[in-house]
Amino acid sequence: MQITISGSTMSRQTRRVATAAAGFLLAVASLPGRAVDVTHVVLPGENPWTISAHHLRSMDLWPRLVAYNRIADALRIAPGTVLHIPEPWLARRNQPARVLAVEGEALLTDRRGRQAPLKTGDRVPAGALLKTTAEGSLSLGLADRSRMLVKGNSELRLEANSDSAPAGTRSILLDLQRGGLENEIERRSSSGGRFEIRTPAGTAAVRGTTFRVVANESGTSAEVLSGAVKLHNRLGAVNLAAGFGSSIAPRVVPAVPRALLPAPDLAALPPRVERVPADLAIPALPGAGAYRTQIARDESFSALLFDQTAVAPVARVRDLPDGDYLLRVRGIDAGGFEGFDARHTLTIDARPEPPFLISPVDEAKIGDPRPAFRWTNRQAAVTYRFQLARDRGFADLLLDKPDIAGDTVAPDADLPAGEYFWRVAAIESGNDQGPFSDLQRLRRVPGAPAVDVQQDKDGKPAIRWRPGAPDERFQLQIARDAGFANPAVDMTFAETGAALPALDPGRYLLRARTIAGDGYVGDWGTVQQFEVRSRAWPALLLLLVPVLLGL
Repeated sequence: MQITISGSTMSRQTRRVATAAAGFLLAVASLPGRAVDVTHVVLPGENPWTISAHHLRSMDLWPRLVAYNRIADALRIAPGTVLHIPEPWLARRNQPARVLAVEGEALLTDRRGRQAPLKTGDRVPAGALLKTTAEGSLSLGLADRSRMLVKGNSELRLEANSDSAPAGTRSILLDLQRGGLENEIERRSSSGGRFEIRTPAGTAAVRGTTFRVVANESGTSAEVLSGAVKLHNRLGAVNLAAGFGSSIAPRVVPAVPRALLPAPDLAALPPRVERVPADLAIPALPGAGAYRTQIARDESFSALLFDQTAVAPVARVRDLPDGDYLLRVRGIDAGGFEGFDARHTLTIDARPEPPFLISPVDEAKIGDPRPAFRWTNRQAAVTYRFQLARDRGFADLLLDKPDIAGDTVAPDADLPAGEYFWRVAAIESGNDQGPFSDLQRLRRVPGAPAVDVQQDKDGKPAIRWRPGAPDERFQLQIARDAGFANPAVDMTFAETGAALPALDPGRYLLRARTIAGDGYVGDWGTVQQFEVRSRAWPALLLLLVPVLLGL
């Protein structure tokens, strides 16, 4: 309601009362112990009565306003005059706070005990109690345009939330019973009123700053990132500058401030993550015993999608939907104080999830030149993309099939002996391909040469086998004992022929294996038996004739 009282409408008696009151209270205004003042610039048409009606807690304070400012004529105050007003005189009209964002579950209990879940855009009246679950968080917009993040497992009462018009003087009082707050407080001058967060162990008072407060049954801690905070209880107080933290316990003086840890280095973190959950390694931060990771949708971190700590130096990423996110990480020292944040933009692209690879199993050794590759069939997938390569980076691709309808595939041609890597990605409708599965390694091992031992009419043995790849070699062993502990012949052939030493008459065992071009040694083939009947030949010639068995 607007009240306008001009000089032309006032009675002579009112004029005399105003003048007398001003004269009487002029001396009162000069007494020591004046309260903290705020200023108000007189606008055209304003006078002590309208100013009192609009801005002071009682219309009856107008004579004291006149006296306090030594106004000689209350009816003639020039526009632009600066009036000083004691902060306790100002009207305190509580305004509801506004829920800027909410994630998870958060509940409001009003003064009458009625409960309701909170959602973005809701209003929180003064006196309301807010509670968040372990996975819940919310951001409040306060009367002075400050922002406050209420973290999970918190219980907070909004005791007062007002911002008076003269000089923007605020009166904001919060009662944090447990949990954590991360605050961005609107900066104000020394006459900017009060902003206090009370906890069971003490009070944090601020003028304008970015800081955190955590309260639990054992006490309260505060960490200041910018500005300053006064942390106090009945036994003492500490002033915290930017970059320092302190703690306070019930009936204990506040601890000496300690420096906060610097921000960790996130420069090596990838811009994209294709598998969640994930722990992304970061360089260890000297002095840190743990690390906190928080993830939000926006740069202001108005609500937390993820808030978790880890002992290892990692940035933790949980199973969040595909999309773009903001991630911040900070170190935690041995005293539990959390340091400055490092930020990183992160894209999660983990869907559709890749199938699980079935066979060949990882590190498999197979002799089949055209092995069948199999994987699980995901319900959401329409087709699959299969890749087979010679290298882990899949730069040397041998097969890249992007439109496999089933859950198996085999090469169209024989695979030479050697090392291979394979992986599969799922593709949904609309050609939305997800990330590839973890790669699996296999080795196509060279088969043992199929040896055929023959004898001519003179009893001289001839040994033949199928040819292998051009770069393959073959190892041949001949022994009398089944364990081949003391072979009579142990030779490796890289050419088409070689001479064998003379063998005494008798029964012998023979085995052979292939050595691949990259040095991999295959398994021994089937052991065969043959007999040398005569020593008439001083040497036997091993015939490495590239013919098929049975010829």
